[in-house]
Amino acid sequence: MSVGVPLVIFGGGGGGGSQGPQGAQGPQGAQGVQGTAGVGTQGAQGAQGVQGSQGPQGVQGFQGPQGAQGAQGIQGAVAPFIAQVVVSGATSAIAFTGIPSTFTDLRIILSGRDTANATFATVSMVLNGDTTAANYTNTVYNEAFGGSVSNATLATTSSGAAIAFVPGVQDSANAIACADILIPNYKGSFEKLVQATDTTIADNTGATNKSSLDIRVFRWLNTAAITSITLNTSGAGFAIGTTATLYGLG
Repeated sequence: MSVGVPLVIFGGGGGGGSQGPQGAQGPQGAQGVQGTAGVGTQGAQGAQGVQGSQGPQGVQGFQGPQGAQGAQGIQGAVAPFIAQVVVSGATSAIAFTGIPSTFTDLRIILSGRDTANATFATVSMVLNGDTTAANYTNTVYNEAFGGSVSNATLATTSSGAAIAFVPGVQDSANAIACADILIPNYKGSFEKLVQATDTTIADNTGATNKSSLDIRVFRWLNTAAITSITLNTSGAGFAIGTTATLYGLG
């Protein structure tokens, strides 16, 4: 069996051909996977800026309405008036009776003179009509007309304890005496003390324009509440115009 031998024919070398046209663009490839985001460190805080200049002052607001008037203040204390006696005729006694028990202390202001034919007369006090001399003790500190000073224990009588001097007719017609008498705790359940200061002006011959000052204290040996007070003069009688006023305190 014979085997065929392929026939190879070689042609002569041809000249080079021209480049063909560019092919159409192929389709876009799929998008690639997004890369991981980077994490950067926070930067340092910047320096504080310079403070700005102060702005202009604002317009003043309107004045508010006037407030309501405040409550009236408390009036200062005034010693309550209880009773007053103004002598209008011949009498040797001035009496206050039915004294109420609504106060703590009592005060009497006495001013006047006596009709006795003497330089002065003594005014004594009786409490609750008690005319027993032994129930009163009485002392006085006195600066006399001539400037001498003395103190003494005074005798008491059925007219009570001496509480003041008042000028008589031998003194100047215009001279008077005044006394400020205080009775503390007049309704307390213990013995009572009475204190007084009195001043007498002496215009009689030899004692012109001189005054006498007395500070007096007496004790009433009784524990009853005081309900009546009587002022007795040792002279002929209180002069017209002599005045005694009783006040309540506390």
